Amino acid sequence: MRACPARRVSPGKFFAYEQFVDALMHRRDLTDLALPFLKNFVIPLGPFFLLFAAVVIVGAGNAVNMTDGLDGLAIVPVMIAGATFGFIVYAVGNAEFAKYLQLDFVKGAGELSVLLGAMLGGGLGFLWFNAPPARIFMGDTGSLSLGGMLGAVAVAAKH
Repeated sequence: MRACPARRVSPGKFFAYEQFVDALMHRRDLTDLALPFLKNFVIPLGPFFLLFAAVVIVGAGNAVNMTDGLDGLAIVPVMIAGATFGFIVYAVGNAEFAKYLQLDFVKGAGELSVLLGAMLGGGLGFLWFNAPPARIFMGDTGSLSLGGMLGAVAVAAKH
């Protein structure tokens, strides 16, 4: 049996990875965690931001999966959380609202409200077709992906 040949990393991939690590180590705004109820208070996580982000995304996915349980009606709590996050990401993504509410501005976070609005509309459609007798079921794939999306939005909004 032959060993797998060593793969060479292309210069483009190496350069992208180097730029990512450099930004992660030297740009505070990328790795800060803002606590929304404490004004002008951020926790600089530095390189631990990746670990924190992974824990939040996996935890959110598993929380929605546990909520789904046997009845398959995790969509209502997900829609409520999505609508709430929609307001939060719109507020922190708009410079005027963030300044007025004394929140940390996160550039580009307001665009996530469109994603959450689409999830809200999809959830309403799911509820329409899930009325008794149910014709569609979410299952683990749906609940894990919706929870992962909520976790990813929370990490991207840094709140």
